[in-house]
Amino acid sequence: MTDSIAEISTHAPTIDKNEYISRALDLMDKHKTRRLLVLREGEVYGVLTLRGIMRTLGRRRTSIISPSSLHVTSAVTDNYIINSGGMSVEEAKKHLSAGKEVIIHKEGDDWKWVEPKNLLEYYNVRKIEGSANEVMIESYPVHPKDRLIHARRLMIERDVGRLPVLDEGELVGIITEYDVANAMRAFRELVPTNYQENRIRMILVEDVMSKNVIYFELSTPLEEVVKTLLERDIGGAPVLNAIGDVVGMLNRRTILRRLVDDRERYKLS
Repeated sequence: MTDSIAEISTHAPTIDKNEYISRALDLMDKHKTRRLLVLREGEVYGVLTLRGIMRTLGRRRTSIISPSSLHVTSAVTDNYIINSGGMSVEEAKKHLSAGKEVIIHKEGDDWKWVEPKNLLEYYNVRKIEGSANEVMIESYPVHPKDRLIHARRLMIERDVGRLPVLDEGELVGIITEYDVANAMRAFRELVPTNYQENRIRMILVEDVMSKNVIYFELSTPLEEVVKTLLERDIGGAPVLNAIGDVVGMLNRRTILRRLVDDRERYKLS
């Protein structure tokens, strides 16, 4: 018997399409999520993500508009699937590992969705096999003294949600799209428009990065990786070798891709 997404989906935090970016960031912080379901008259209009907000707040043409006056429609994506709820977990895994943001369905009056972390919770029960070195991807490090706008551009160009921060090769922090989006919001709201172009260059990575970094070693079992990601509610983390060098990054989707590429890498209980 194959489980359906209706059995693992969770409530989708929502926001109306006429709301503003600042309100969206407040809701994301409240619900501890990196995405919101955008509704228009009760129906799905799109999905709003931290990466979408980060892109929008850094654009020159929106720099004159405060996040408290910038509609969420400026940052929504249509990169999602709407389903009746009967889609199998296996099929959902393929869609999310391929890059779809979420799979949405309606249960009564409640909108629900399946995110990557829902699938990791499902498969971790079945003891995912392998180790960190088998699924890690390339890392794109930045320096504490690099400008925030450089980190933002690198995240967008490489399509990643977090960057390790290295000082003389040592891991000293991590900067995420959450950090960038909220820093850009504060900057746009506090700094007068005519000063923004020059002052934005004064914000450094070290001003907004997190210093307490969770990391994994090359040999860390994937079961432990998934458990840590879920318990700490983080999307990913650096991978270090035996001498402490950052050699890669892990995130939820890289693990899902492994499950799709090699079904033998997990055991059904």
